[in-house]
Amino acid sequence: MLAPSSLSAAASTAGLLLAFAQSMAMLASAEQTQQQEVLCADSSRYISRFGLTCEMHRKLHCDSFAHIGFSPVEVLELYAACPIACQREECLEEYDAIYDGSANGSIFSCEDDQTYTSPFGMKCIDHASIDC
Repeated sequence: MLAPSSLSAAASTAGLLLAFAQSMAMLASAEQTQQQEVLCADSSRYISRFGLTCEMHRKLHCDSFAHIGFSPVEVLELYAACPIACQREECLEEYDAIYDGSANGSIFSCEDDQTYTSPFGMKCIDHASIDC
């Protein structure tokens, strides 16, 4: 008979393995969906967990969101929802047709906001050495 602490450790390990298996299944499903034919149209309803629409992702590198907290599944969802804004290879013609290779209509200013302070207490200048 196993001691209660051994049973608790076994249950904890089993729970972790189940969570890992579920995550892997979600990732495989998202990858399969992404491998299907790409529809080159950004979703008008997509909003990331940072509150960004596809248009807002246009000037950002979509794959870099994996480095700031997006799970692999969330990155795949971003690419699936915003193929033009994320400049997927299959959609570059559409990107050029919509944005004409210019910054027209950009929601971002090309200068730092001197009053900005991040939730971590950092100013824009503090981000200069960080690859955003």
